[in-house]
Amino acid sequence: MEVIVLGSGPASMFCALALVEAGAHVCMIDPGEVLEKDRQDVLHTVQGVPKARWTSDVFRMVKENTNPNTKGVPKKLVYGSDFPFRWREDDVEVRQEGVDTLMSHALGGLSNAWGANIFPLLPGDIAEWPISMSALDPFYRRVCEYLTLAGVEDDLAEIFPLHATPKGLPVSEQARLLLEDARANRSELRRNKMFIGRSRLAVRAQECVACGLCLYGCPHQLIFSASHLLPRLLTYPNFSYRSGWLAKRISEGHDGVSVEIRSVSDGAQETCRAEKVYVGCGAVNSTALALRSFHPPGTSAHLLDSQYFLTPFLRMRCSSGVLDEELHTLSQLALEILDPALCDRSVHVLFYTYNDMYTRALTGMLGPLAGVAKPFLKAFLGRLLIMQGYLHSDYSGQVRVQLDTASQGHEQLLLTPVENERTKTMVRAIHRRMRRMCRTFRGLPIDPMCHIGGVGKSYHLGGSMPMSLAPQGLQTDLLGRPIGLKSVHIVDASIFPSIPATNVTFTAMANAYRIGKETVG
Repeated sequence: MEVIVLGSGPASMFCALALVEAGAHVCMIDPGEVLEKDRQDVLHTVQGVPKARWTSDVFRMVKENTNPNTKGVPKKLVYGSDFPFRWREDDVEVRQEGVDTLMSHALGGLSNAWGANIFPLLPGDIAEWPISMSALDPFYRRVCEYLTLAGVEDDLAEIFPLHATPKGLPVSEQARLLLEDARANRSELRRNKMFIGRSRLAVRAQECVACGLCLYGCPHQLIFSASHLLPRLLTYPNFSYRSGWLAKRISEGHDGVSVEIRSVSDGAQETCRAEKVYVGCGAVNSTALALRSFHPPGTSAHLLDSQYFLTPFLRMRCSSGVLDEELHTLSQLALEILDPALCDRSVHVLFYTYNDMYTRALTGMLGPLAGVAKPFLKAFLGRLLIMQGYLHSDYSGQVRVQLDTASQGHEQLLLTPVENERTKTMVRAIHRRMRRMCRTFRGLPIDPMCHIGGVGKSYHLGGSMPMSLAPQGLQTDLLGRPIGLKSVHIVDASIFPSIPATNVTFTAMANAYRIGKETVG
């Protein structure tokens, strides 16, 4: 069977793996934007080199152009580059009015810049889905065969099954002390339906040198990116990869599926044909492609979001050596709140301990007073953690997506927000709960400094073409097929019926593998 996979993000890569393993002949078509060669060359200088011998050029390049502030990082660059977010579809103008989200045309998609959290979903969050956790479970396990799970078996295993044997990453002193306090108050946590433990991350933990550069980009490339799967796929004789092309339109006929593609370099156009096509271009791009291909002009779709909030969390216990500690700077701990008295959906909170972005942001805020405040700043940083919480899509805004004709025959991709009045109310309720439990956590959220990310800013988007047992309108069936189509499958988070608070990437990979496996046999 000859098939086409569009895109190279996590969903596309795992769908392609399922397809080639089943014997299908797969052509992956992808814009394929990659890191600039001069930056790649700097990264090559550290391969196999002890951290103590890394040159200053490595640290300068990795941190270059990243400017954190007290609201976070305006745009999360990777190795100082914006390559994951460059827009290569020059015949489409993107207008974001009150929305701040990102699309990717890079090899590996947005997984080049993700936080690597890979918690599965919770049954209560997908009760309305047409597919169960038991149906997804074997595919979570299959995904874990292709990446390394960093974490430990702890209290979180009571609600989140481990789908692989985890490898431990070094835990920071701040995280260790918070866990120590939480475990001493486990009974209080249980009464409040709270579970806390080490974050689960897609990281090759055993090779980590604790350089603290994770949020800028791991110099040893230990954080999983979907791009890491391409060399493995290329070992299959029934797989090929076409870089530098964008899918513009899909049409299905009695003799198969046609895909019109356009070169990102010179605008040349071609039509490719296959028996089946699998679409995994990322939530916004897949939605736009489907609107252009299968629906009347002027049709709009709504992407669901899992909005986040950032809140400083000040601990009573101080870790005095945070500025000099060797550590990883991805999320260290995860807190899951399953109390229906607070929220009828789960609340997912990640704790980030010290990284040098805190110092940079606070120094920038203090300006000329930074030198005078230095002794106090050190003591403050020893107590400071950041809570990054995520809400279910029921408590988050949506992104309205519409394609319109712009000037000179170009298209305009218009993204606008649909706010949810429950978002701020829920964040305030979470803060109240954390304040009430200040003795349990021996710390308090600093509510006035809370920042709620705008609609679309979390990048945990999906749900514009949700799976349904009886599809209507923009919905798809359990294999991601839009109404009336037999051989076109949407495989990314666009087909999720809702967006739970936990990161969507793990489930997107598992579900895409499921669709690939169940459609070729």
